[in-house]
Amino acid sequence: MGEYIDVGNNTAIIGVFVIARHGDFQASYLSPTTYDMTSKKITPLGETQSFNLGALMQSRYLRRSSSLALSGVNETVYVDGQSLVKADMGDEASITFASALAVSQGLWPATTNATITDGTNTTAPLGGYQYVPITSVDPNHDLYLEGYTACNARDAEVTQQFGTPDFLTAAQINEPFLESLQAYVGGRPTALSNIYDAYNYLSINDAHNNTFHQLLPPGLIAQTRQVADWEQYNLYSSTDPTNILNIGGQTLLAEIINILGRLSNKSDPLKLVYYSASYKPLISLFAMTNVTTIHPELAGIANFAGAVALEVRQPLNSTDLLVRFNFKNGTADPDFKPYPMFGRQDGDYDVPLSEFEAAFKPYVVPDTFSWCMACNNSIDRGCDVAVQAAMVQGLLSDLLDPPHHSGGVSPATAGVIGAVVALIVAGIFVALLLLMGFLSVGNRRPSSSGHHRRSSSIPQIVVRFAKGKRDSGDSDSTRGVVKDPGNFEMMPDVDNLSTLSPFEMSVTVLPGNNSSVLGVVIVARHGDIQADYNTANSYATTSSKITALGESQSFNLGALLQSRYLTRSSPVALLGINPEIYVDGQSVIKADMGENGNVIFSSALAVTQGLWPATQTNSTLPDGSSVLGPLNGYQYVPVRTVDPNNDLYLEGYTSCNTYNDAANAQYGTTDFIGTAEANAAFLESLQPYVGGRPTTFGNIYSAYEYLSINDVHNGTYNQSLPPQFLAQARALANWQQYRLFSSPDPTNILNIGGRTLLAEILTAVNQIENRSDPLRLAFYSMSYEPLLSLFAMLGVTQVHPELAGIVNYAGAVALEIRQPYDGTELFVRFNFKNGSSDPDFKPYPMLGRQDGDYDISLDVFQNSVSMYAVPDTLSWCIMCNNSIDRGCDVTTQAALAGTLLTDLLKQQHHDRITPAIGGVIGALVTLTVAALLLIFLVLLGVLNWKPVRRPTSPTHHRRNSSIPQMVVRMAKGKRESDDTESTRGVIKNPGDFEMMPDVDGLSTLSRAPSHVDRTPMKV
Repeated sequence: MGEYIDVGNNTAIIGVFVIARHGDFQASYLSPTTYDMTSKKITPLGETQSFNLGALMQSRYLRRSSSLALSGVNETVYVDGQSLVKADMGDEASITFASALAVSQGLWPATTNATITDGTNTTAPLGGYQYVPITSVDPNHDLYLEGYTACNARDAEVTQQFGTPDFLTAAQINEPFLESLQAYVGGRPTALSNIYDAYNYLSINDAHNNTFHQLLPPGLIAQTRQVADWEQYNLYSSTDPTNILNIGGQTLLAEIINILGRLSNKSDPLKLVYYSASYKPLISLFAMTNVTTIHPELAGIANFAGAVALEVRQPLNSTDLLVRFNFKNGTADPDFKPYPMFGRQDGDYDVPLSEFEAAFKPYVVPDTFSWCMACNNSIDRGCDVAVQAAMVQGLLSDLLDPPHHSGGVSPATAGVIGAVVALIVAGIFVALLLLMGFLSVGNRRPSSSGHHRRSSSIPQIVVRFAKGKRDSGDSDSTRGVVKDPGNFEMMPDVDNLSTLSPFEMSVTVLPGNNSSVLGVVIVARHGDIQADYNTANSYATTSSKITALGESQSFNLGALLQSRYLTRSSPVALLGINPEIYVDGQSVIKADMGENGNVIFSSALAVTQGLWPATQTNSTLPDGSSVLGPLNGYQYVPVRTVDPNNDLYLEGYTSCNTYNDAANAQYGTTDFIGTAEANAAFLESLQPYVGGRPTTFGNIYSAYEYLSINDVHNGTYNQSLPPQFLAQARALANWQQYRLFSSPDPTNILNIGGRTLLAEILTAVNQIENRSDPLRLAFYSMSYEPLLSLFAMLGVTQVHPELAGIVNYAGAVALEIRQPYDGTELFVRFNFKNGSSDPDFKPYPMLGRQDGDYDISLDVFQNSVSMYAVPDTLSWCIMCNNSIDRGCDVTTQAALAGTLLTDLLKQQHHDRITPAIGGVIGALVTLTVAALLLIFLVLLGVLNWKPVRRPTSPTHHRRNSSIPQMVVRMAKGKRESDDTESTRGVIKNPGDFEMMPDVDGLSTLSRAPSHVDRTPMKV
């Protein structure tokens, strides 16, 4: 790595990336014979550990008086863009999220009130709580925090590790101690392979069970931890950075390099990044940075709330940026300590950023496809799609760049060549017969004979994009429906979708109020927002954020939901849910993280605070002391963020090309033109109140939002705005937005936002219906657009046209799944609360019913709407005519791969004709026809047969038949016989994807050259 000058403290920190383990947790053990756990949740002690870590980071990096304070970051108020917080949402999702939330509370404590235009002060919930967005890292979509999960190659390596001399020796040395542990783990297994589970069991019970703590011999946990440290370090790391045991560090380092690049970019406002995760990737990070070379005491499990802080530093006398590795091992360390990397010695802590990046770039795993190849996985974590997409790239590459070897002729071409050769041979043969006197020309053909032409039939090539072609008689109702990923169909004619059948309508018996609520699905708009407008001539905004008013609106919605569905005295209280304590699995909270994502997340978080208020439940420690969680017992409820690039259901309209076309076409309709003309004078009068920005009918929603934001949060503006201007602008915006985001025809592409949302609603409804599933409450925080489509598709606005418009802030739909007291079939009731204008939820009829007729059979509801739900990404991509965005690139390629493979297999099954066989067939057919023609001419007398006596000792001449050998190409470059084992199965380029040959069909062909490897490629 070279020699570096230790610049000491003569540096300024321009950015920091903190990766931390979660806090202390508790769990229930499912079986007395295994370590399988359920109901994992963070404890008040764990919450406090993480909160204190956040407070330390605040004093270290945000406080202006600190010598390590970051420049360009607000000291007291969270500012979007300056900081980034993420949480791993894998197996320990509720714990890692709660830890991240507690850290953010310590980093950004409560702030002051906000004043609105009516003169009142609005304080955010919990005394000015700061709502910091926390992005979920779903291991199914993003690999960097859990590279080790479902990695088959690593699992195989771990199995081999237990058979190595080191592990066998460790197991033998510790055998008596391991056996002694059985008495304290309830008889569960205590082999070396179970040592971490045994340590976890001892640790959890020691911290939270005083009786157990008293029975445990002194030093037993410390000794167990020592063995667990050794085992885990050797299972999650290796001194060889390329070893698959380092996969957790290899994926994490890809993200580290990405984040450090952003922190060092002066044009990027990002300065502080915090990720909450497990200890496992930290083990590999310690090994790959060689920190444990000088400090072997770190070669093990990081303590709860232990954290690595990678600081990007700017020397005061140089432009070269540096990286410093700091670590705080939980509560065992009062502060972060610097550690040397790459085998350097203590005191030599700083490494040039460029060399840090160069050192790790060869070992990082940058994307899903690379991970799938490294882990030998073609199924999990997106590998099915990624690998198939790579297959398509290879196939398309081969199609665009066909092979140019000598055997590269098609069977048809070979047949024609064979026929021509056969005709030449037959002609020579007939000429010899004539010369030798075996044949003579007889009578001439009659002059009246006609000319006969042989009809030449050339097979037509049919290029199919699906297994079954679409005939002209296909019904419109089947167009665009993908029943199988292999059945890849082209974009349907959206205009023709309007001919689909309407909703199924059925009459149901009304159970009235003689029912209990089994579960509820809630879809809500976010709270009030504020934004800064970038320019004076457009509505483009920056720094959109939720206001104290918006936080209170969402908090109050949560409090109403609590009193309605969780309070035992409520007539609609949910069955099977804890009324006071959040229990993971009984509820799910999700927030759209697209446009205004931070506002939507903050709204969801505020709702959870109203739903599950703070409790006074303490955590008693073995020393007799008790711990109350931060903020007087705050309940840490996980909010899962929904990234529109990975999941479509909360933003079906984004990047939907056919939707954009249909929405733009609306402006040319008679209704839109007439409405614009009728309101032209009013639209023009709005210009002075939007700062001269455009006020065409196409901009009416943007103009209304500008008026609304300034009317609420600018007292001077509020006084100047003419009466009814805001209401009239809202009415026009309602009319326009409803017609741009909905249609009375459920199949219309304008309903795409509702159709993707319905798929998620049905999933949640099915979970609630399933009595073995604990889910009882599902809450989705989003923008208003999908709700407009939902109202239209369910027919709610047919009876209540006043709802045909923009939903108010914190407005919410509650779909209740109800169980009649008489035990008959379940039914669904649609309830709606339009923000603060409604004190409570009201029932509304749907699917063609009238007021008072609110309940519909669950089966009828599911059957009526399921046919219009967009169930997956491929369906959306086809419907929206998009092959690039939101995962459509790999999804459509994967679907095409399935189709191409199916067609190739069918082609091989039905047409196993090689060029060699094609040539033989062509020759034989031609010779047969020539022979029949010769016999026919002899019979007609055109040719006369003259037999000649053969010699007594004839010599038999045999024509040497040479059949061309067939070469099966396995890839662009053939694999020579001297390939090493280490290179087999490695795809160096996604374009070099190899196909599986039809082995059965090869048995009848001539043997290929020995240097061609016929072993099928294993992906």
